[in-house]
Amino acid sequence: MWYNVGAAGREAPRKGDQRPVIEWRLRQVLRENGITPYRLAVELSGRVARNTVYRLARPTPPARLDLATLEALLEALGRLTGRRVDVGELLALKDEGRAPTTTRGARPDAG
Repeated sequence: MWYNVGAAGREAPRKGDQRPVIEWRLRQVLRENGITPYRLAVELSGRVARNTVYRLARPTPPARLDLATLEALLEALGRLTGRRVDVGELLALKDEGRAPTTTRGARPDAG
């Protein structure tokens, strides 16, 4: 299966293709929880560079994401929110032009 992170300049789907897109949701998760990128950068100090945190908090998705960075983000967000933050809150699979198939705390097969 082909995945596109949906950022400008990357391969665009052909007309009629129903290819899934991975939506990067760090910016939304920060807003929903009242956390600033600066606060997250302070929490990640020594593990993830401040510029990296700011880059990841931008509206455009990252071209690459190191698993160690993702793990550090999840741990820091968990400490800042006081609850477990799952990778599904940061990444959502959606079809082109449609709403994400997952939302915070919901399962795609829940109905």
